[in-house]
Amino acid sequence: MSGGVAESATRSLDGFLILWFALLFGGGMFFVLLASILMYGVVVLGALSSTVFSGTTAIQDTNPGATFLLPGINIPFLEGIIALLVILVVHEGAHAILGKMARVPILSSGVVLFGVLPVGAFVEPDEEYLKKIEKSKQTRVLVAGSTANLITSVIVFIIFVGFMFSAFALNLNERGLLVATGDLSGTLQKGDMIYKLNGEDALGYKNISIQKNSTVALSTNRGDISLKTNGDGKMGITFYPLNGGSLIFAKFKYGFLDFIYLTLGLIFALNFVVGTINLLPLPFFDGYRILELNAPHPLIAKAFMIITLVAFLMNFVPWLF
Repeated sequence: MSGGVAESATRSLDGFLILWFALLFGGGMFFVLLASILMYGVVVLGALSSTVFSGTTAIQDTNPGATFLLPGINIPFLEGIIALLVILVVHEGAHAILGKMARVPILSSGVVLFGVLPVGAFVEPDEEYLKKIEKSKQTRVLVAGSTANLITSVIVFIIFVGFMFSAFALNLNERGLLVATGDLSGTLQKGDMIYKLNGEDALGYKNISIQKNSTVALSTNRGDISLKTNGDGKMGITFYPLNGGSLIFAKFKYGFLDFIYLTLGLIFALNFVVGTINLLPLPFFDGYRILELNAPHPLIAKAFMIITLVAFLMNFVPWLF
């Protein structure tokens, strides 16, 4: 009886995974990502060649095409740790579930921490047993992680949009200018809000006349502040206008709402990114093992892997300059 139930569930998963692959590949997301990595790798290689052989500054002027996600460095610390933990647990948990359904013994599992930072997770199946089962079952086990990440991304995106529209409807979001880079004196800092400029609504900043070498009165979340403009009429700050119409840039009147906003946004975005990138034909990525299993010849898989790996690494090269 239990065998029949397991077989039925497996067939349902077959259909779902086929649908997911159709959406991913048919929708072009995977191919756009792969093409972007390959094309930008060529761009970086050209810039590097120009610098090495012609002495130009081309590589210094080229932006990196990839970066590492580091909580507290380029993503918020606590929210980033939570998002990464969700990604790792969802991804490896899906591998474990599909492995069990394929009757593959799981030898061990866990999360790899660097201090408090989740830098990896693993589910260690019995590799010898896994290699003996049908290729279709092996593929299901391998693709399960990315599938779970994509499903999580879609679910969390729906929750995220619901949260944002609810906050907007209840007028819980800030309206004004969100400071992105504070002034040198430290009077205004990143994350502060400007509500008024010289007594006028800050969102109309494009129509507010600000004189050169003058003093501008600001109404902010820190109270009333005065900043002096330079010879170009600039106050030495950069900002984003927040008018309640964007899901990307937002700030809320209460700190816990900012925390929810950032956490949901990171879980949604990073699950989508990781789920897609994991299917690239790179060493240690599920994509390479899937390609190895299903390619007509092993050399085809290796050729794709080498080309993708070189291009992928080239995207990081500008960081060295």
